Amino acid sequence: MTRQQVLRLAVVAVCSVVAIVWMASWTGAVAETYEIRPEIELEAYQTDADRILSAYERLMDQYLALVQTHLTGISADSRKGLARLESIERKLDDLAVRLAAIEKLQTPHAPQSAAPHAPSAAPTAARP
Repeated sequence: MTRQQVLRLAVVAVCSVVAIVWMASWTGAVAETYEIRPEIELEAYQTDADRILSAYERLMDQYLALVQTHLTGISADSRKGLARLESIERKLDDLAVRLAAIEKLQTPHAPQSAAPHAPSAAPTAARP
């Protein structure tokens, strides 16, 4: 046998082995049953009005969340302003007490006399 004949014999042997393996797997594949479970979720059918209402609800939910966050911020600002006003009020009360004490010290005490002043009567001239 020549080298070319051995090469041809080897190629035929490899091809026949590949064909046998392919045929064995092909017959086994035909005998097996595959169960395919599709997991496709479809939305329920909606009319245009349903879609408009659901879009409106989503929009209102977002708007409500936005308003709530802003109201929370406003509430915090209001608390800060209220605390500041209470602080100012306490300081004004302290100043009022101090001012009252200063005014009390500066007011001269009037001497109390025994007799009250009577209005003086002016002499009247006689008429002719």
